[in-house]
Amino acid sequence: MHSSHFTRSFLLIFSGPIIWVVHFLAIYGATGVICARPAAARLQWFGLHAADWCTLMASVVAMATIGAIVLRTRRQQAHAGHAGFTPWMAAGLGLLSIIAILWETLPILFIPACN
Repeated sequence: MHSSHFTRSFLLIFSGPIIWVVHFLAIYGATGVICARPAAARLQWFGLHAADWCTLMASVVAMATIGAIVLRTRRQQAHAGHAGFTPWMAAGLGLLSIIAILWETLPILFIPACN
């Protein structure tokens, strides 16, 4: 089944915000589950709480995925000989999504988890 050009462009442009939403739900869901379990709430590695590690790993994966999608789109458009609206919007929204992900990850440096 082939998707339309509109569907592909729409998903490409909004891939950054979609990944950000999935990241947001994943980190808050994982933190809630970890903090609700007494045994898991006490786990720490290298001075970071298990919930902080989940947040950190999810953030790295989300930012790498957004970066890969943006780079792939830019290369494909450059190879095709045109750099239009879609790759620029995907890059712009991807950058905003990465900033949002960093903003969500920043509290692990200042606020202890599960307190």
